[in-house]
Amino acid sequence: MDGYYDIVASALSSDPLSYGAPGACNGPFGSDRCDPAGSYLEYVQGYLTFDEVPPGWRLDPVRVGASMILIDIGTHAHHLGAYVVGLDLANVCADVGHVVPGRKVDDYGSLLLRYSNGARGSMWVTNAAAGAEHGLSFRIFSETGGLEWNQEEPNRLVHRDRAGFEKIVTRRKDASSTTARGG
Repeated sequence: MDGYYDIVASALSSDPLSYGAPGACNGPFGSDRCDPAGSYLEYVQGYLTFDEVPPGWRLDPVRVGASMILIDIGTHAHHLGAYVVGLDLANVCADVGHVVPGRKVDDYGSLLLRYSNGARGSMWVTNAAAGAEHGLSFRIFSETGGLEWNQEEPNRLVHRDRAGFEKIVTRRKDASSTTARGG
């Protein structure tokens, strides 16, 4: 790459890490594979809903490129999803564009994902969703159940087993957290 590297330092995966969610499809909450259509990732924000935002790198196509949304928050949603699922992406089909009229960079993306083991997923990212605050979230499903997490409630991970029974896992240091660690 001619001596240049794109590096994304993402601390966003540190929240689910405390719950034992990494590798959920291969770990304590899952099996050896994710169900088809098993991961749903979202990062939905509203701070760029209107064009009356302060100028900066996010809206400058020269500085950010055409697809600001994938470079800005799309990388975080992808990183969190890959971290929790524990699989690499093999294929992506993306519909990206702008929601705000006249905007010169993409502020919306809807992606279909295919992981290295054939599992499917989707990702929706935008920072032009009126009323949205900071909606990074995931829903991951495997043969044995699913996990749901939302950054707006970072101390709460929902684990549902195959029968649909729900267990709320928190950061508390009691029995709930030992179950989250696979104990």
